Amino acid sequence: MATVLKRTGKKEEFDRRKLQKSMESAGVPQELATTLSRKFTPSEEMTSDEIRIITAKMLANENKSLSNSYISLRKFRALSDPNVKKGTAKINEESMVLSGGRQGQKAIVIAGVLNIEVKLDVASSLSKKEVQLNPVDLRSLDLSNGKLISIRFEPGIT
Repeated sequence: MATVLKRTGKKEEFDRRKLQKSMESAGVPQELATTLSRKFTPSEEMTSDEIRIITAKMLANENKSLSNSYISLRKFRALSDPNVKKGTAKINEESMVLSGGRQGQKAIVIAGVLNIEVKLDVASSLSKKEVQLNPVDLRSLDLSNGKLISIRFEPGIT
């Protein structure tokens, strides 16, 4: 089996289930995600970004909207902050720009099968992989402080 080179420099074995799950988190129907993950042929020491780009291209051949949704999905560590307004997600400005987001834009925060819609706001004190949410929003996702979530940036929707 091929190994994947992560952004951190860590290497891990390619996992089709992980690829399938990432597509499903972006709203790709399970049947299509399963089919595409089975068709995907990784090369040795392919980067996670290369896998993401190739997968997005495969999805674009099936459904451009699903491809856009997949490419706009990012993982963050959720931090509870009572000073954050309910329905708002605060992220690092660089992360927002790299993800194609902008202040005031709508996004979907996903935790397993649960999700909430939020508006994006900038928090300069956060690392690139952290997001601050109101404790009520965190509880509505059945999460505790520090857990991983996904955010799907909704292009063009404010």
